Amino acid sequence: MGLIIYLSLSPPNRFPSYTIPHLDKAVHLILYGILYALMLYGWRRYLPMGMLLKRVKVFVFVYCLVFGIIIEVAQHFFTQGRSFDVWDILANTLGITVFYALERLLLKVHE
Repeated sequence: MGLIIYLSLSPPNRFPSYTIPHLDKAVHLILYGILYALMLYGWRRYLPMGMLLKRVKVFVFVYCLVFGIIIEVAQHFFTQGRSFDVWDILANTLGITVFYALERLLLKVHE
């Protein structure tokens, strides 16, 4: 979460600029997917062996989504050179959803 906060709230001129179209959306997708996966991994330590309750998955999904929305609002109000972007929120949501689907797929493969 700290990395996402740093990257999202730092002035954009701190980072190299790339000419690859929509690269920032791919970064959002990957970072929020990894955030979701790491949070699930953390919860596994506190649940019985091999069990990850559906409500925990929903909580982590919603938590990551709300975190992304808060970051976008913070960019709008507390930074210069950055702004609220609905497409970033959609990329965040897609990243969380892709990693959710991967987690489900991996569980089915290991059953």
